[in-house]
Amino acid sequence: MLATLPPITKKKYETKLAKSQWHWRVQGGARSQEFIAQLEREGWKIRRTYAPAPRGRRTKELVYIDEMRDDTAIDEFHEAPTWKRFCVAIMKNDSSCLTMGFSRTPEQLALRAKALLRYKKLKMPKELQGKPDKEDSVL
Repeated sequence: MLATLPPITKKKYETKLAKSQWHWRVQGGARSQEFIAQLEREGWKIRRTYAPAPRGRRTKELVYIDEMRDDTAIDEFHEAPTWKRFCVAIMKNDSSCLTMGFSRTPEQLALRAKALLRYKKLKMPKELQGKPDKEDSVL
């Protein structure tokens, strides 16, 4: 799938993939006991800490996963590091990889805020105010 992308876009996704893999190997992810049990039933090789995650309400356990699998039968597939999750991000054209659990960078947040402010300042022409679209009037 990556081979079909333009070089700049491909590089962005490769960087995000490497970051995701590093995160699961080195930092780990906080997951519920039920989720961890499902992974173990599927035969995932995970390193458990048996200790609460250091952030949040401390109700989840920190686990480390060294290799990505193609897919999982778990309903919340976006919670596990799978190739399916990565492919979904590409198919959705999600270059920020929000569907993979990444958050927006400060630069992306600033650009979004600037765009919203710019469009908020725009005023709708009087001739379009209160009139339905042509498609709406046909129905």
